[in-house]
Amino acid sequence: TVLAFPQDADLWRAQGGQIMIGGMVLFISGYFVTMILARGLGPAEYGLYGIILSVVLWIEGVGDLGIPEAATKLIPEDENRAPMVENTTQTLLLIIFLFLFVVSWVAAPFLADIFQIPQATSLFRLAMIDIPFTGMYFAYQGILTGRQKFGAISRGLVVYGLTKLIAILFGLLVGLSVFWALIANVLASVGALLSLIIHSSPMTFRPLFVHTKLIVRLALPIALLLLGTQVLWNMDLWCLKIIGSERAETIGLYLAALNVAKVPTTAFSAVNVVILSALSMALAQRNKVAMQSC
Repeated sequence: TVLAFPQDADLWRAQGGQIMIGGMVLFISGYFVTMILARGLGPAEYGLYGIILSVVLWIEGVGDLGIPEAATKLIPEDENRAPMVENTTQTLLLIIFLFLFVVSWVAAPFLADIFQIPQATSLFRLAMIDIPFTGMYFAYQGILTGRQKFGAISRGLVVYGLTKLIAILFGLLVGLSVFWALIANVLASVGALLSLIIHSSPMTFRPLFVHTKLIVRLALPIALLLLGTQVLWNMDLWCLKIIGSERAETIGLYLAALNVAKVPTTAFSAVNVVILSALSMALAQRNKVAMQSC
């Protein structure tokens, strides 16, 4: 397989703009989803939804272990090595996220007890269906970012945001509930994953562990950073629910305000992946002009 990477800094910036567009669509969709769910479910039910989703998102956020970022750095550095890095990335993340899915599924009753949410085991398990799909989405995102296919990444963000919004709007027609809101989250991940698979250039998947050591060595510092940041990102909400004595309605109102405040970060976080991929390519080519443009 011969990988084609953009060589011009102006092209990098143009493709970075594509990711910004995808991020803005995700940003706008996220605002509407937050408002519709907060008003449609009511404070208590929205708080329940938010607690369950925060746990699943934490598992997913920590579970990638920095492997997609490692792939993003390694792929542009060596075109001959890139296909093996891609397959190894897919294999590692598939195994890790299937393992996390099984462990989380078994642990669902304990999570319901810890967060003092009676009868929520089935809802936790429903939300956890999202885990393996998100794991493979992370794999493709890391690979395509390394290949600098930023248009495909942008489409993935757009599909995720619009799929979730459409599913939530449909829920308003059939009866919005925590159950349906969690299904909408799974559908959004599936849609985003399919968009990366369908719209990306052909990539074969075969189980491979070549360069595992190299990937893990690069990913370890990122994994430690993710562990810390993800815990801090959710600690206030979890503490409020686990050790606090606030009413369910109060938690829902707090969560709604928190989510509205956090949504804007999604519009700009995607820029980092463009910079990492472009800088890795520039370093590999010893291109000082491209390095400075990053």
